[in-house]
Amino acid sequence: MTDSVKELLAELKAEQLAQDNAISETIKNALSKTPITFDNLDNNLKSIIMAKQTGGSGSTPVPKNPMGGKTPDLDTKDEAPSDTFKKVVDDLLMKNNVYLYGKAGTGKTVLAKAVAVFLNKGDKDSYYILNCSQWTSPMQIIGGYSIQGYKEGQLELAWEFGGLLILDELPKLDANTAGLLNDALAMAADEGAVLTNGAGRKIPKHPDFMVCGAGNTNMKTTSGNFSGNNRQDYSLVDRFVGSMYLIEENLPLEMRLCYTAVLNTSWGLRKFIQKEVDSIEAITLRSMLNFNRIYQLEMLRAVRSPLAFAPAGTTEADAKKGMIGGKTLKDSVYSFINTLSTDRRNNLINEARFKSLDTDNQVNLETILLESKENLTLFLEDFKRLTGLDARTGLRIKKEEKKS
Repeated sequence: MTDSVKELLAELKAEQLAQDNAISETIKNALSKTPITFDNLDNNLKSIIMAKQTGGSGSTPVPKNPMGGKTPDLDTKDEAPSDTFKKVVDDLLMKNNVYLYGKAGTGKTVLAKAVAVFLNKGDKDSYYILNCSQWTSPMQIIGGYSIQGYKEGQLELAWEFGGLLILDELPKLDANTAGLLNDALAMAADEGAVLTNGAGRKIPKHPDFMVCGAGNTNMKTTSGNFSGNNRQDYSLVDRFVGSMYLIEENLPLEMRLCYTAVLNTSWGLRKFIQKEVDSIEAITLRSMLNFNRIYQLEMLRAVRSPLAFAPAGTTEADAKKGMIGGKTLKDSVYSFINTLSTDRRNNLINEARFKSLDTDNQVNLETILLESKENLTLFLEDFKRLTGLDARTGLRIKKEEKKS
């Protein structure tokens, strides 16, 4: 090696050392001026510390008998778990990687979270989420160094401390980045498996490590209706084969979570929208719950409930007349309708039919929205069912009253 090359290498090494020292000094100075408490730590670091304090095993162990766990409100309250729920639990307990796919807003992520909570006896901090996109970096998956120091990846945390790793919107990952998951997914059922994190540290797999992916496609194709989804290498798809579930609208869940007025309105909108097979629009559980929240506020204001807040700008004199104004279910519905093309919008308003709240007849959009606003008795009954509270008083209903 010539002297000039040796000198160049020495200069590069010295420059790198100087940069590392400068970064360390910057971090040290910043930390010296900032009091560090548990509350201002990164959430991932908090979970690591808490796991160490409880014996280093991380999350609560998965119960041997999962049916003994507390079923989460989102999927199984007061009813038997759905068939898909049971199958997903079986898969995860047997260390199979699960993949849930289907239209946006059908409850895939909700189902994954509910299963995680169920397996961990009601512990709502029993999962890690990697929100996937084309911008997801290796550091977010397996950890790595940044200007702030080392940051743990979501795969790394779930692997080391146990719990369900939810890969949300998995098909949106760049196919090359997605390859970083392959080793961990292939070893999910292996005892004594070891994963190397972004710092080069070898980490033994926690016995409660599990994986559930979710997305709009089956990962083998792309879809014009869901932009940003990539066709994944089959080596990734193969790690989920045998445990892939198509998740469609969950009508019983919608019935349990929504007001009757919102259900009838939403189902009528959905039926009309679905006439166009390739429609990019959809009435999902997510959109129904948006309608639900606004309808509840509108009706609580209508009955002058102490649980409602007055619309912005309401004066004292206005308040005596009642809570007038603010957003309504009709506003929410038209906010959706107005995003349609002019022809579809007009056709929906004129042709769509909805089950009446007052009769067995089918009615048009304006009628169902008017019935929704005027049927206070139905709202009050639904409010008791959904919240256990009396809308007029804001008080909890006694159990004997509930039964009657």
